[in-house]
Amino acid sequence: MNVLERNADDVARINTHTFAIAEAETAIHRQLPGEQFDPDIVHAVLVPGEI
Repeated sequence: MNVLERNADDVARINTHTFAIAEAETAIHRQLPGEQFDPDIVHAVLVPGEI
């Protein structure tokens, strides 16, 4: 956690997509090979609530 805390700005820059927790399954499928795969996702974040 200390490493993340010290480098929070750098870590935040790799977040390319944000999904609501309710969309977790979609987020996973978009990062795995298959029909829903999205090559633009470098790092996806799940957040509580609606987006």
